[in-house]
Amino acid sequence: MQTEIREISPVLVEVTVEVPWDRVHKDLNDTYREIGKTARVRGFRPGKVPKNVLKQVYGRQAAAQVTGALVEQCLMQAVQEHELHIVAQPEIEEAPELEQGKPLTFKAKVEVRPKIDEVVTDGIEVWQKPIDIPDEDIDKEIEQLRNQHSEIQVPDPIRPAQEGDLITIDYTVTVDGEAKEDLGAEGRQVEIVDEHLLPALKEGLVGMKPDDEKTVDIDFEGDHPNPDLQGKTAQFTIRAKELHEKLLPDLDDEFAKDCGDYETLLELRLKIREGLEGSAKQRGDAELKDQLIEALIQANDIPVPPSMVQQQQQMMMYEMAQFMQMAGQQGAPGAD
Repeated sequence: MQTEIREISPVLVEVTVEVPWDRVHKDLNDTYREIGKTARVRGFRPGKVPKNVLKQVYGRQAAAQVTGALVEQCLMQAVQEHELHIVAQPEIEEAPELEQGKPLTFKAKVEVRPKIDEVVTDGIEVWQKPIDIPDEDIDKEIEQLRNQHSEIQVPDPIRPAQEGDLITIDYTVTVDGEAKEDLGAEGRQVEIVDEHLLPALKEGLVGMKPDDEKTVDIDFEGDHPNPDLQGKTAQFTIRAKELHEKLLPDLDDEFAKDCGDYETLLELRLKIREGLEGSAKQRGDAELKDQLIEALIQANDIPVPPSMVQQQQQMMMYEMAQFMQMAGQQGAPGAD
């Protein structure tokens, strides 16, 4: 088998392959032999059909089968022989045809990774900020642990809802006088904290007690992911059903022991700091890598195969469609 490579561009090459007739003839004979084992031709028993009859009846099928197999096998052999780093399915310029006694010749265009002989690094600067974990970050982690280890109970005596409470509500949503049944819910438990609720909804829930009912107007931005709420004012009619409060554990050594294999609160804080520093280092290393890649791209003009650009575009469009689909399905109360 003979192969030849012609570079059309840094990311596109033309591969010419010539398969000798001996190889083609052998594969044809093998194919006829396999077809003959099961071929049914009137006047002949299965497995006893003469070769010349098989050629007349199955010649076109055998030729197509052999051609397809040889193109695939020999093209991959040529790619390996010339160490081509292909990035897309090769394109056969013209389907080859078998001719008696002649070699099978075909050409294919193949997209490849560009060869980078030299990388410019002069003048490239990247910067990594030092790791600094403030005590406030550790305090936030501690508070999260306290919430995880809190006890939930009904206030006794019952009182109005306040920040930090868990309130179970039924609610309906109306926009421009039209009820939006898909946005309402029953028995939804809501935690009254800033990061979970829109300010107007949080303000409306604070002070409610079981069996209280009120209507809260909530304004939504024009770019809200739910089209029904974009730039609209929605009326949330809320009925409080249950109220629970969290009893947070005291910050002491006993609390630290409940959180894991720690003897003291100081030991827990040190372990949290260690974990935050490790996460910060990972983020810093990733940011440094991104800076370096961006700087190298700016300093070096590297051609990109069109198929890779198309694949990236398709991936980005798919991810955007997935995001929009998920965003459109979100109808939780007060979600930003």
